[in-house]
Amino acid sequence: MPVLNRINTDSYFEGQLRLEDGNATAGRVEIFLNGEWGTVCDDLWDISDAEVVCRQLGLTKLLSASFAFFSEGTGLIHLDDVLCSGSESSLLDCVHTTVHDCGHNEDAGVSCTYFDGQLRLEDGSATAGRVEIFLNGEWGTVCDDLWDISDAEVVCRQLGFGRALGALSFAFFSEGTGLIHLDDVVCSGSESSLLDCVHTTVHDCGHHEDAGVSCASFDEGQLRLEDGNATAGRVEIFLNGEWGTVCDDQWDISDADVVCRQLGFQGSLGLLNSVFFAKGNGVIHLDNVECSGFESSLLDCAYMTDHVCSHSMDAGVRCSSYDEGSTRLVDGPSNSSGRVEVFLDEIWGTVCDDNWDILDALVVCCELGFDGALNATGEALFGEGIGIIRLDEVSCSGSETSLIDCNYQTIHDCSHSEDAGVVCIPKDEGQLRLVDGSDMFAGRVQIFLNGVWGNICGNLWDIDDANVVCGELGYGTAVYFTQTIFPFGEIKNESFHRGGLHCNGGERSIGCCPFSEVSCDQGNHAGVVCERNNLITDGNFQLRLTDGFGDRYAGRVEVFLAGQWGTICDVGWDIRDANVVCEQLGYGRATNAVMVGFVGIETGPILLSNVECNGNERNLRDCLPSGIGIYTQECDHSRDAGVQCSGRDAVAIVYVVVPSVAFVILLTLIGLIWCFRVPLAKRFARRPLPATPVGLASTHINLSYVPPIEGDKVSESGSVYDEIPETDPYYITPLGDEVKQDEETKSASRKSSMSSTPSIDEDKQTGREDLINDTYLKPRDKEIQMREKTQEDGDKDPQNLESSSDVVCNPTFDNDETVGEHLYSRQMSFIVDKLV
Repeated sequence: MPVLNRINTDSYFEGQLRLEDGNATAGRVEIFLNGEWGTVCDDLWDISDAEVVCRQLGLTKLLSASFAFFSEGTGLIHLDDVLCSGSESSLLDCVHTTVHDCGHNEDAGVSCTYFDGQLRLEDGSATAGRVEIFLNGEWGTVCDDLWDISDAEVVCRQLGFGRALGALSFAFFSEGTGLIHLDDVVCSGSESSLLDCVHTTVHDCGHHEDAGVSCASFDEGQLRLEDGNATAGRVEIFLNGEWGTVCDDQWDISDADVVCRQLGFQGSLGLLNSVFFAKGNGVIHLDNVECSGFESSLLDCAYMTDHVCSHSMDAGVRCSSYDEGSTRLVDGPSNSSGRVEVFLDEIWGTVCDDNWDILDALVVCCELGFDGALNATGEALFGEGIGIIRLDEVSCSGSETSLIDCNYQTIHDCSHSEDAGVVCIPKDEGQLRLVDGSDMFAGRVQIFLNGVWGNICGNLWDIDDANVVCGELGYGTAVYFTQTIFPFGEIKNESFHRGGLHCNGGERSIGCCPFSEVSCDQGNHAGVVCERNNLITDGNFQLRLTDGFGDRYAGRVEVFLAGQWGTICDVGWDIRDANVVCEQLGYGRATNAVMVGFVGIETGPILLSNVECNGNERNLRDCLPSGIGIYTQECDHSRDAGVQCSGRDAVAIVYVVVPSVAFVILLTLIGLIWCFRVPLAKRFARRPLPATPVGLASTHINLSYVPPIEGDKVSESGSVYDEIPETDPYYITPLGDEVKQDEETKSASRKSSMSSTPSIDEDKQTGREDLINDTYLKPRDKEIQMREKTQEDGDKDPQNLESSSDVVCNPTFDNDETVGEHLYSRQMSFIVDKLV
């Protein structure tokens, strides 16, 4: 957790900030540059600039940006025309200039607030006092229940002090006022913040129990440089609660390297002795220090505490705040242009413009983190420098990583009127795109420079150049390259921004590849086809909604693709695409596919267009057919696609409630069908078969296929149909007529053999009797005769007997149903089972 810097030190780093003439969270902004503190001019100063200042100081919330509110500063004005986006981590990362026309009446300031968990010590000294913590927008005290030295250690460490000297209770530093935020704090002593310790916010304390601490001013072994400047001086170390010097016996460059690195510098430039600074006083802590040069602290080296030294032998160092050969741009209108200066022998100096060209500028710009150079300037275009001219006759190939890797001379006949400068590609330019390809991984290569998209000439274009393009776009490696416009569209009258590239394949951007000026004809365009399997994955394909005017379920759709966030063009955008977006984000179904006019205008890349979803995909990446391109020429940000989602509740209704209800209904229907299966069969079986039930049944189904059911009853003769029900006076004729039987008919039917026909009412036509005899009785009589003959042969083979019959019989039947009723009931059950 960031804390306010309360450590007194004379060592500062380039770009360090402080607030003056205010308080801990508000004041005039001052920045440390070139070894001196200076102010910032308020030209263009706004809330975004102030936000960066507060963040850099460890104060997370901004209250205001002010202008000379905290009185006028003195000395240098380091920065002017500061222009931050608000997301930078350091004020030097913002666009700015060091040339100004300001006075100290224009000094910029800020007012920041505190962060939750921040600590302060009150009513004591800088290193001791009552502990107060900032929570929920208010300062409050800590109750001393269970308060001990481990808790105090955490407080002292969080405040940036040394070890804890004491944990104090009973309002030792007087009683506080207001809230008591914490009670029963229990720390192990290793936590980085007091809020990381076990604690409770409910208490029964009064302010007479406010806790306090006493901390050592500095950590054991902490170093500082005295009687010199920020990077050079006498070495002093904090031991046993006091500062002391180091004797120079066996003091060498390895010892100096450890000291400089511990102080936060890159390394040492040399050794100093008391000739270069005044003699120290007090204790001499160390002697005979022997370091290998790789230790992280001077106390990690071998040393002695006994000595025979005097302060005339005090050791000193000169540290380097920059790497040897570092470059910087000075006095330019922005941070991407200016006079070139190089750091050599601990001194900044300029570069002479003899033989200075675009390849030299390319090396400088790419070394500084830009994506290439636009121009190499001479004749002190950005003003004349002062001091030493370091380099002359610089000659770079364009592939070097540092300016001092190029050929150059240190002897010169130049003046500062010949100081060299560069104009680099700004951070908001240099983007690439592929156009007129079959999909987003293929097409003609274009680069965005000077506010315009332009082509890259195909002269000297090869697979190494294509690999750099694909890598910069995040697509892996190239599988194909072309030097002509075919197959990527028709010849168009468009400008060329680059040509004659000489990439080695390892550059981070196409703008940092060496290039030569070549003439290029229309149709001679560089093109690539990149690997298609290195981009669309779960890890780097993400979605988000922005500018929804406070509605988290609505807004412009943005996709993370090729290492950057961008928008989607609304060409082909519809409700099916919107549904996939909403469901992927977990926001339910889409209620609207928003196109022109719903959301704010965005800047930056347009990454996708012509998205084609059917609405059932789980991820928008599954909707990327051939023909998708990164930024199509018909699109601009007025056509950014957006969505309106229903919200998370709809997800629960659609995906939980609806399926659950449907499942319950389905189970209910199955249960009803199962429960009524047997009653349905019984209902159909209540009407008996005619006197020849088997013949009638055979018009519906061959009874030889009805499985035998235990309990079937047959006659002694082996016939399955020689009984007719006595309880129901009705039977069905083969033609479907229902006939009532009289008692005489039923009696005759019970006594008759199966070769006789059942009697029919006299009002039925004689033709129908013939039909019944021909259809049912004669075939069955013949079958019965065959069966009886087989039985008379002694039942030679029961299995053959069973298989030879079309009717499967069971020798037992112990209920009151007739055989015909029983078989018909089984038949209907069989049909119902099939339906279920």
